[in-house]
Amino acid sequence: MDKFLVGIFAPSAPMIIAQTEGFFRDCGLEVAYDRVESSEAQFRNLASGRYSLVQTAFDNVASYSLNQSNALGRRFPVQACLALDGGMNLSLMASPEVAVVADLRGRTVSVDSPDTGFAFVLYSILEAAGLTRDVDYEVVLHGGVVSRMERLLAGESAATLLSNGLELVAKARGLHRLAGSQEAVSPYLGSVIAATHPWIDAHPGTITRFRAAFESATKFVLDSSNRIEVVGRIAEARHLPVDVAATVLFAELEEAGLSRSITIDANAAMNVLELRAKWGGFDKAQELAALVTANSDLFAEQ
Repeated sequence: MDKFLVGIFAPSAPMIIAQTEGFFRDCGLEVAYDRVESSEAQFRNLASGRYSLVQTAFDNVASYSLNQSNALGRRFPVQACLALDGGMNLSLMASPEVAVVADLRGRTVSVDSPDTGFAFVLYSILEAAGLTRDVDYEVVLHGGVVSRMERLLAGESAATLLSNGLELVAKARGLHRLAGSQEAVSPYLGSVIAATHPWIDAHPGTITRFRAAFESATKFVLDSSNRIEVVGRIAEARHLPVDVAATVLFAELEEAGLSRSITIDANAAMNVLELRAKWGGFDKAQELAALVTANSDLFAEQ
């Protein structure tokens, strides 16, 4: 039984089901999840070997593998192994006094890091409303999605992007949705499972079995006959009332939610890279088309 730790932000339904329904176990894997507070901490733990795999934004894979200026201070050999979602309903959530996106003029918005993919989505949504980054609003760093939600609720920012069902939790606690990621970019590749090149090369059978387990878990979640079981597992794993867990699952099943296939979509990946290029997120110019070919270093073998 292969044992390893995966650094995650928030567990999606297939991630929960792969554990609780025994799909990992059936593939000879013992997988534990460790919650992370920020992408920087996540990649430091991946680099140190604490994490074997991470649930992270595909944009992080691009930044850490192609930029010297990332938080590690070096280009890091990391690859995306499988697709998880299309942004998981990334939603711009705001405090009650902010009625429309334009009302964020002169206010603060929070991100995990100022040069990550979800931040670029945020800037694009605000740009469409006529707001210029670092001119019409201030960007503050409030960590991962859970931390950003809590600090938004505490009044420490006026808006942030939330996903993975936390946008629904935030709504129930008095915040409201101003816009979604699809208004800025579609299709979009949100979260992926990623690992370092050396780890993938050293564990080819492990990553193959992980993909198989995850594919089975995804099919289980998408099968409508399993809805009650899946909702119950989400409620238990995320400490949510059953009705809230049902709402979370409904959101995950929307178009910009869970990936129907774990294979990475080239068009969605290209849109992520184009957003990063637009907002000056590469240390040097990149040939974007070459980065989404089948033999790209950004992707493990699909």
